[in-house]
Amino acid sequence: MDKQAFFRPRARQRFTRGPRIRGRGPLAGLVVAGVLLLAPVFALLHVDAASAFASPAFQSQWQQGEVIAPNFWGPLSLARDGQNEPYIESPGGQRLVQYFDKARMELTNPITGVVTNGLLATELITGNRQLGDNAFQPFPPGSVPVAGDPDNLGPTYAQIKANGATLLEGATTQIGSPTTRSLSASGTPGSFAAGSGFAQASIAAFDDTTKHNVPAAFAAYRDRAGLLTIGLAISEPFWANVKVAGQQRDVLMQAFERRVLTFTPSNPAAFQVEFGNIGQHYYTWRYVTNPGGGGGTGTGTATTSPTTTPTITPTAPTLTHPTVTNVTANKATIAYTTDVAACGTAEIRIKGDTNFATNIDSITCTPGTSVTVTLTSLDPSTQYEVRGAVKVGSGPVGYSDIAPFTTLSAQPTVESYEGTWINDTPNTSGIIRIVIEVIGNSLKSSVYDKCGAPQDCRVVVGTTPFGGDPVSDTYAAGLVSDKLTIGFTDNTRTHLKVVEIRTTAGGSPVTSTYTFHRRIIFPVPPVLPPGTLSP
Repeated sequence: MDKQAFFRPRARQRFTRGPRIRGRGPLAGLVVAGVLLLAPVFALLHVDAASAFASPAFQSQWQQGEVIAPNFWGPLSLARDGQNEPYIESPGGQRLVQYFDKARMELTNPITGVVTNGLLATELITGNRQLGDNAFQPFPPGSVPVAGDPDNLGPTYAQIKANGATLLEGATTQIGSPTTRSLSASGTPGSFAAGSGFAQASIAAFDDTTKHNVPAAFAAYRDRAGLLTIGLAISEPFWANVKVAGQQRDVLMQAFERRVLTFTPSNPAAFQVEFGNIGQHYYTWRYVTNPGGGGGTGTGTATTSPTTTPTITPTAPTLTHPTVTNVTANKATIAYTTDVAACGTAEIRIKGDTNFATNIDSITCTPGTSVTVTLTSLDPSTQYEVRGAVKVGSGPVGYSDIAPFTTLSAQPTVESYEGTWINDTPNTSGIIRIVIEVIGNSLKSSVYDKCGAPQDCRVVVGTTPFGGDPVSDTYAAGLVSDKLTIGFTDNTRTHLKVVEIRTTAGGSPVTSTYTFHRRIIFPVPPVLPPGTLSP
């Protein structure tokens, strides 16, 4: 699945014109998890963890993100409860949002169920708080530090705006060049010569729409996480020396429309690239340092009581008709797809029973839209009915329609072999067909070759008692001796595998292996006298 399809943008947002990104140089082996660089500011503002996901749609998007990278959104224990915020285009002028460490999820119209992610970095830097598709209210830019411990002096989002001439104005493409621009804790621009020593800090992409360069580390991760998750670059990258867990570190930073990315060379390789805690930062700006405009009230004290979360009735996922394959005497594989990422199973019952056996309430999985389940411990020669069952979180269960199937018998019977079997390779120089007849509990096998004649000729014939699959015996006719081992290729019992060891007078044994399929003989209708109606 295209990871970018996880996150759909809302209409008419700023800075989201179609991108033309060129010159990317993806870096292999980058793993991103925002756990080392950015201190848990929410822990200072919000003592209680979120009680739950505010909407099943939020939970589904959270699960999809965590598949891409751990800590993609931040844990629910550091999120805030869902709340309403003003938005002109929403029903009643209010929309449901929920803040996570790394972003904000928004449900602008509960009827459509489309979840968007706010342009938080854009708002923090410009100070323009978005209250509708085309409605903005000006506030001072965010004075929250972009990265590091929360008591860092900077750089802040406001200082990025203050240096707009060098960081925010459109630039020319610098692909292949090192990143040496820096910003001090007080917001003073400078140069970081050591930046030229890091290949991952070299420019690898250029966003034509916003006219900003993107370092290799960030371009590679944006390719992985999806452009619609992170957005286009809205600043040039820059280095800063910030305090992290009480220690000063050199960190490369860049603001994108929805998120901030950081690169810390001194971190372990798995944690060198991280998401900024922009969900925390934005909440601090909107509800603590700059409340108002529907974003809180008071004189700087956090407003921690959310407004009432609207009631949303989740709908059950939709499933395709299940396919049943690989049926054996005691196993079968069930597969189907769903319209949303979910956890699924297969429910089964013996034909004629009323209830299905299920484990839908106990399964755990990585949510996806394709489900494949192998059922085991089935009874041989039994008619079953199966259906798919999926759900998202604690939402309602969605069911597919019912597919029937019958397991095979436990072992082939003597009658399983009866018939005319044709070589899958018609122009073979060896055995062309085998005719097997059942005589009591024995198999009479007649083996035919081309023999160089227009018609097949019988080479050997013999009768072997049936003792199970495979059947093996030696048949002789004239100067030819054939040892044949005949067995089914698989549990579908539609093909025979025949291993022949043929010995002619005065010659050495020759081993050949063939595959045969059963010839289907259709009944011939009787020839009736003229004028007679067929029955």
